[in-house]
Amino acid sequence: DQLYADTSLLAKLINPEFPAALEFSTSIYTREPYYKDEYREFNPARDKLDRVFKYNGKDCTVTFEVFEELIKEAKELGLEELFFGFIMKLHPIYKDMEDTGFGIDFEMRDALYKKYSKQQIEKEDRLFELTGYPVNCNSPKQVQFLLYETLRLPRRKDASEDTLVQLMANRVKDEKKRDIINHIIDIRRIRNAKSKIAFRPDYDGRLRTGFRLAGTEAGRTSTSVLKRPVRPVQMGMSGHSITKHGELGGDVRKMLVPTIIKSTGQRLRYMNADLSQAEARVVALLSDDKELLS
Repeated sequence: DQLYADTSLLAKLINPEFPAALEFSTSIYTREPYYKDEYREFNPARDKLDRVFKYNGKDCTVTFEVFEELIKEAKELGLEELFFGFIMKLHPIYKDMEDTGFGIDFEMRDALYKKYSKQQIEKEDRLFELTGYPVNCNSPKQVQFLLYETLRLPRRKDASEDTLVQLMANRVKDEKKRDIINHIIDIRRIRNAKSKIAFRPDYDGRLRTGFRLAGTEAGRTSTSVLKRPVRPVQMGMSGHSITKHGELGGDVRKMLVPTIIKSTGQRLRYMNADLSQAEARVVALLSDDKELLS
């Protein structure tokens, strides 16, 4: 069945600076008291099932009440045609993307995992030689102890990659200490690469990601792994985490296989699209800067 209206997308269209969650829209467009905990705190051993049914009923009626108020505002702002004529047409497109997923070259995937595992071992062995003791680079506590206690570097609030880069740029001149920091950064990136390559495929052997059309604070699409209640165990990966940069970006794409159209035998191709200077163009339009636009 065709979805008629998505209140989260409509709320974002009207008030981009506000949260898109139903509980927020309920608080400003209806007189219904906060009720979300009625389900979140439901305990089948203690509570009657009627509590869940009542919650579901509230969700249905409140959603429609919110929609009635939102569509009034959309009409007043002249946004009704944009909502139904463009934004709501995104749903079937994203659903098709979710259903289709990516084909996987499992031989390439195994080869890439071995490649990054070997790199990780080599980097960790070298870091051990430099420090004299093993360090878990994914442990903020261990890395901070190494940097600020063992190496006596100027203390910072954390040991994130940005902090490490800033330390090397501004305060760390000793080559050995710089080598240690570089190895910490490299090991973290390698482990991150392995986590992306080691995803669990869906039951049909394809890679899938979940889409949220109003998933970010700015209203852009976000992606996530598939987990309960969509799947019984965690599967797939966040599509936005598939980087296009550096060695990892090229490697991850090597294991993704474009779909073959059964009727023609034609293999589709993946393409990477990016908006050139998108923010600057919006500023130019809003300020009517014709020179910048040209």
